Amino acid sequence: MNLPSIKTLSTITDNPELLRKLIEGNIDIEQCPELFPVTCNWIRACYNEPNEDELIMSAANELLECHGVEAVFSNVDDMEPAFTYCNTGDSYVGTLVLTDTGRYLVSSWGDMVESAERNGIEFN
Repeated sequence: MNLPSIKTLSTITDNPELLRKLIEGNIDIEQCPELFPVTCNWIRACYNEPNEDELIMSAANELLECHGVEAVFSNVDDMEPAFTYCNTGDSYVGTLVLTDTGRYLVSSWGDMVESAERNGIEFN
């Protein structure tokens, strides 16, 4: 699994070790309601538990103190997002991004869209 390094994660959080463990899948989110209360409440409210990537991004959103997890859809496949990201409130501030291939990285969603558009991908 190709994940951002602790050094890279330290550019977006004061606790890069915890974020790394989270995206590695080494934290049982439901066992940490003191760290991830919103995500734990969401899990309890769902009839079907969200998938692992959704849970990780939700918990990362809490850890990063962002404004929710958002998705960007391309015109190629409007049913599945091209990527999801923790919304920092600024299009060009680095954040945690999950691509449609399952890769976690640190980038801004504005940079992701611009890069893809230079390669001919259009977004809704």
